[in-house]
Amino acid sequence: MLDLIYTGNEKAAWDFFEKAWPKPRNGKQSSLREFQEVLFSSQYWPQIREMNRGQE
Repeated sequence: MLDLIYTGNEKAAWDFFEKAWPKPRNGKQSSLREFQEVLFSSQYWPQIREMNRGQE
């Protein structure tokens, strides 16, 4: 997912997460939230977010 996000493909990363998570497995939302907390706290997030702007 990071490779997708860091190369300007944020929407594809979130789509991948949705499709790749095994349906019977619990913890999807908490895993996503934890991933986002780490990602959004990165010193590079403002630049990464700007690069991905307009994909939502």
